[in-house]
Amino acid sequence: MLDSLRALLDGHRPYLALVVDRYGDLVAVNDAFGLLTEGVAAELLEPAVNVLGMASRIGNFADWAQHVLERPRRALAAWA
Repeated sequence: MLDSLRALLDGHRPYLALVVDRYGDLVAVNDAFGLLTEGVAAELLEPAVNVLGMASRIGNFADWAQHVLERPRRALAAWA
């Protein structure tokens, strides 16, 4: 499965693409990830990196976070 995600991430180059788990932790990124993390202290980029902590660096964070959070909510509702 990670191979398929890697192909998808690579297909988004030169634009940033990343995969997060349901908690917002990074699973995989493409080469453009360095643009988002430029100037960030190296110790803050050690696993597990949570992208919700990068809010100030994401221009459309409110829209993006809503999308990231809505998917797990729908999955949870489907279980109920």
